[in-house]
Amino acid sequence: MAKVKKFPAFNLTVIGRYSALVDFLTKMENLPFFIRVLTIDVAPAEKEKQQQAAAGTLASGGSAAGGEEGPGSKEVKMSLLVVIYTNE
Repeated sequence: MAKVKKFPAFNLTVIGRYSALVDFLTKMENLPFFIRVLTIDVAPAEKEKQQQAAAGTLASGGSAAGGEEGPGSKEVKMSLLVVIYTNE
């Protein structure tokens, strides 16, 4: 395996509905190059949502009325460290 330092690595933080984050991961998986997820952390986004509401903004997929309810509608924060491998 090639050394990680030769390839770009990115820290990503994504906040949104759980179902939208799963869709994001699926699309990332289907990109035309190899992406390796080194770390992933998923937590409720309640703290961020409260801070944004105080500032007058909403997280991705949020609504002032609370929006849809269901298993995929919970707001979460996902942090990823990914490496993108390309042909040299």
